[in-house]
Amino acid sequence: MKYLLLFEELKIKKTKKIYKHLDSGKGGTYAILNTIDDFNDMTGSGGGNDDTIGFLGEILKNLVKRFGLKTKVKYINSGSFGMAFGVGSNKVIKLTSEKGEALIAKNMLGKNIPNCVNYYDVVLVKGYGVYAILMDRAEMFDEATEKIVDKMTNMNIAQCTLKEVKRRTNTELNDKKVQKIVDDYVKMYKSLTKSKVSIQDLHTGNMGYLDGKMVHFDMMGDSSYRDISKIKVKK
Repeated sequence: MKYLLLFEELKIKKTKKIYKHLDSGKGGTYAILNTIDDFNDMTGSGGGNDDTIGFLGEILKNLVKRFGLKTKVKYINSGSFGMAFGVGSNKVIKLTSEKGEALIAKNMLGKNIPNCVNYYDVVLVKGYGVYAILMDRAEMFDEATEKIVDKMTNMNIAQCTLKEVKRRTNTELNDKKVQKIVDDYVKMYKSLTKSKVSIQDLHTGNMGYLDGKMVHFDMMGDSSYRDISKIKVKK
């Protein structure tokens, strides 16, 4: 995975994965880069994918400075509304076009909520309509675990037992491993519900492991917070 060089040059280095996701119209990549491109059209700052990627690089450069980080950034992947960039080995900058997601993250700043990643800062990139979230980076599921968890997200929590999960997934994992995955998921689900954390968008793309616990991130839902901090990005 190529690094996006943000300190040696203003323009972002071409990254095949970003271009591939942009050209294929992948949700989050399209949402973020299209928002930036709309800004370019309004200001006459440029046009086309190369200019848009360049502006993305400038935004990320400013965000790294804003968050007080001293490391390079690399593109990880995109979801429905945003793009995720790894910062070092344990942090993520999530760019999202969804205000509700940013508001929930703002609400969770400084709170150590069980089975959730920690959130450290949330800002609105002024002029672009893009929100940036700094949070912990969770380890994504391996293929076998993802298959089991994906099935459980479509089951009533009371049905999430070893016997029923094995019946529905036909997994080749042994009982001990399956039981741990089931226990981790049930514990996370009940913990999130108890903490009143939105689980309306719970799926394998926004779950993982952090410090040995199954966690949820990129939450969607309602929030009453409206005091998103703002930063300016140089033109």
